[in-house]
Amino acid sequence: MVMNDLLICNQFSCIQESDIVIYGTGFWGIQIYQILKKLNVNILGVCNTKKGNSVFNHYPVLSIQDIKEKYDRPAVLIIIASIDYYKEMLENCENENFLYANVCSVYAFYQSLFIHFEHSGIPQSLRVEIMYNLMLGEKRIGYQMKLYALDMLVEAAGESNIFIYQPGKVGSQSVWKAIGGRSIQIHSLVIPFGFEDFSKKQLTYYLDKIRDKKVKIITGVREPISRDLAAMFQNSDMDLWPYHQFNSNIFWLYGDFLGNEHKKLKDTEIRKRIPRWKENLENSFFILSEMIMEYKMDEFSWFLYEIKRVFGIDVYQEPFNKEKGYGFIRKGNVEIFIYKLEALNRLEGVIGDFLGQEGFQLKNVNVGGEKIYSKTYQALKNEIKISNQYFEYYYNNNTEYSHFYTDEEIDSYKKMWKERIDAGLQ
Repeated sequence: MVMNDLLICNQFSCIQESDIVIYGTGFWGIQIYQILKKLNVNILGVCNTKKGNSVFNHYPVLSIQDIKEKYDRPAVLIIIASIDYYKEMLENCENENFLYANVCSVYAFYQSLFIHFEHSGIPQSLRVEIMYNLMLGEKRIGYQMKLYALDMLVEAAGESNIFIYQPGKVGSQSVWKAIGGRSIQIHSLVIPFGFEDFSKKQLTYYLDKIRDKKVKIITGVREPISRDLAAMFQNSDMDLWPYHQFNSNIFWLYGDFLGNEHKKLKDTEIRKRIPRWKENLENSFFILSEMIMEYKMDEFSWFLYEIKRVFGIDVYQEPFNKEKGYGFIRKGNVEIFIYKLEALNRLEGVIGDFLGQEGFQLKNVNVGGEKIYSKTYQALKNEIKISNQYFEYYYNNNTEYSHFYTDEEIDSYKKMWKERIDAGLQ
């Protein structure tokens, strides 16, 4: 069996020129069916593994064994039309051991539509429908971001004194879930300053309350290129409309990378420049890497834009045990625990001591390899090429990186990514 999510994302022709089997007759099966009809793509049949209707839009509902017997050929694409049962359905396909048919997820199907919505094979009526959804989504996300920003400030200034306060994609969900309701998770305390809806007086009031509290902060870092790649995918599965999700998400995951002392552009202007996924996923990551370098949106700068700006603490002036993978900072009423994601699983006892919580155990959640985009993510991670400038940005010009990682660790990562450099990416 060939799982071709990355290929489907990058090449719309793989959908347009294939004979399709829809695997799943629930919500997503109906959505995919309606889109395929608008695309005038040949539908061979519909498959379901659970008992239900025997007919789906005039097509007989077949078993996975029926699909194997009738449609296991190279021109066939099986679309797994489910999110909740994706893993089970993928296992069923693997167990049947399809020799020729290609398989993709509902995620890859939608990504291909969104990336190539201007493709000549997509009729104007469907193109308008996609654009309309994107427009509505952008407004919805903007509204939610404003509410979320103020809510986070209010909650952070309230009763909780444990902050999972991180740049994102460094294991924050695992720590947050393990601690429970005693903590709040937040990527930025200063982002609300970018919203004109909130008065400076209002925001200053909450930030002052936070600064005056006795707080414990847990934060982390991760090998930077891997983190950037993971951040590109985070939340791209939400509602399967990744354009607007991607736009807002990058802004959040990288924190308030503007900062008055760092950037002249208003955040509303810079957010317009945040790239939408374009042409293919490799090119999208290249565009993102260019923005990271231009605006210093990297995770290491986050500590200056956020923790230093809010609490006046420069983590780079404080000790960090590179070999053990963590460090403690105590300044006045603030205690900070910083870890390397690569060492996180062996730090349960240390985190428990920091929190005063016996028997502390981490919970693996929000893992990229377990999400609906997992096959796309893993394939891209294995194949992605990077520019020499992006490599140099982290591995030869970033002294902040070396604050957390040993020379041996950096050399190991450097060797891995150096093999991925593409001289043609300029």
